Amino acid sequence: KTALAKRYGNWFDEVRSWAGVMVKDGAIMAELARQEIGNVNALINIDVNGIGSSGYDHLKTMYKRVSPFNGAEGSEYRDKSRKLKMRNKRAEMYWRMRDALDPVDGDDLALPNDTELLADLCSARYEVSSAGVKVENKEQIKARIGRSPDTGEAVMMCHYDSTHASLPDKQPTQ
Repeated sequence: KTALAKRYGNWFDEVRSWAGVMVKDGAIMAELARQEIGNVNALINIDVNGIGSSGYDHLKTMYKRVSPFNGAEGSEYRDKSRKLKMRNKRAEMYWRMRDALDPVDGDDLALPNDTELLADLCSARYEVSSAGVKVENKEQIKARIGRSPDTGEAVMMCHYDSTHASLPDKQPTQ
């Protein structure tokens, strides 16, 4: 499925999703996103693996602030303790959300009351080594939980790099 999350400051809206059979190509994905987002000033993060690559090509013609996300890219990010480095952007995305949800030093995020989202955010297993934190691949997660963690990954991607982006309130991010 294709999942879209919107954020306004630290508040996340309900995740919207469409069945994979409905989203046959990047043009359809981009149009569904446009209908959902609307705001031309929105900051949009999009996974460019698979169909998202074509979706990115279409969205960047409609919006000024579209950022491609490739989870396999290297990362310079370190966790809040500055002790753990991340092997790639995917691990960084997961760890940023983990840090943001810390009940003591987190970012006071308001997430939708959604059991699938909660399960997705808790589904990944990590491996820590001298090379850095590695999150298990999506295929392993799918095999273990019986579905793709798309809802959680949409929220994590929506939150991704929020510590570096300046996002005014009431400005949706996807």
